[in-house]
Amino acid sequence: MKQKERTQRTQQKIIQAAICEFAEKGYEASSVNHICSKNKIAKGLIYYNFKNKDTLYLCCVQHCFEKMLAFFEQDSNNGKNEQTLERILRQRQDFFEKNPQERNLFFYAVLQPPQHLQKEIAEIREPLNQYYKNQFEIFAQQICLRKGITSQLAMEYFMAFEQMFHTYFKTKVCAQQGFDEAIKHHELSMSQMLDIMLYGIAAQPKQEFGKEE
Repeated sequence: MKQKERTQRTQQKIIQAAICEFAEKGYEASSVNHICSKNKIAKGLIYYNFKNKDTLYLCCVQHCFEKMLAFFEQDSNNGKNEQTLERILRQRQDFFEKNPQERNLFFYAVLQPPQHLQKEIAEIREPLNQYYKNQFEIFAQQICLRKGITSQLAMEYFMAFEQMFHTYFKTKVCAQQGFDEAIKHHELSMSQMLDIMLYGIAAQPKQEFGKEE
């Protein structure tokens, strides 16, 4: 086996061990020492391949986001051109059900990111965000938009909504629930809130005040 192949295998072994650690505990509670002792990996080997805990964590996050994106793109290329809100949400649910460690790592990175690594995580996440932008634009072109609302404007509303939703969720929900319950609540709430964003909260317009029947 060539040295390059050995190095790649070693790095993959370390990343998989680190994913287990970060997915179980999040960034703050995880430690390189525990990764080493639990997986019988020499600490020197980790620091030979990764500069520090931050570098290792970001590699794990990148692995997670790239795996999600590959899963979504494969699903979208299965001969189904029509995109629906339900299908976009189903992609996420399918991925999370099949990849529980990546699910946890994703939500830790999105909802409880290390403060000093937020910029780097946002950069790593950008290809995934771009995928969602593209898919939502396809979806927006398939529905009848209100007068004055373009697909581009609808997409901007969607991205702004996502940011506001995550902020709301972090401050109002995460502190009150266990992590697994918070994730379930997050996905259910996002589905409900997206539906409200698209179709409104009123079943039908009320009669204008003072207007005779």
